[in-house]
Amino acid sequence: MRKLILLSAAVLMPLAAQARDITADETVRGFVTTSVLAAKVAQGCKKISVSTEGLLALQLDVTAHIEAENYTVEEAAPLQDAAFNEEIEEAAVAQIKERGFDPQKAKDLCAFGTEEMTKGSPVGAVLESR
Repeated sequence: MRKLILLSAAVLMPLAAQARDITADETVRGFVTTSVLAAKVAQGCKKISVSTEGLLALQLDVTAHIEAENYTVEEAAPLQDAAFNEEIEEAAVAQIKERGFDPQKAKDLCAFGTEEMTKGSPVGAVLESR
């Protein structure tokens, strides 16, 4: 029995070691941050909303990337982790602040969103005027 346990451990340990951290994938982080920034702008600015087409395109892009990288369902699960989502939220707030905007003020969120749409940035592509 002990040999079986050791053999199982020897087989399973390399599998666990091979699991990739999807939350460290910069492309995935970029997609998630883009969606959080767009949602933050749309929630705080009554003049801007999330574009259904833009959001769908973003979802298709992230799904294609995840499939191309062959992430498993188990490897993708941490994207739902509260700590990861909090980290992304903090990164989104920091990005708004770095550009000189206050993420708590509707006027600033509108200005940030308008700039993003004007630039045609990934965030701007997910936003539209109401």
